[in-house]
Amino acid sequence: MKQLGIAEVREHLSILIDEINQSGDSLIVTRYGHPAAVIRPVLSGRLPKSRYPLRGTPIVVSDDFDKPAPELFIEASG
Repeated sequence: MKQLGIAEVREHLSILIDEINQSGDSLIVTRYGHPAAVIRPVLSGRLPKSRYPLRGTPIVVSDDFDKPAPELFIEASG
């Protein structure tokens, strides 16, 4: 990962953005020699499928989903 000072980034921002988009690498922006920010490429196209793995999956509900289930309730003793 490339590191550049904030002054250099200011001077060459458009060129750096083009390089980042082409290479896919990130850029660490430093201020006074310490990391201050990261510039990274944006994912192009659609979101990864793993973000919403159940999207589009049909939902099946049982016919008796709302019938009482007395075996789940415990009567309180006096």
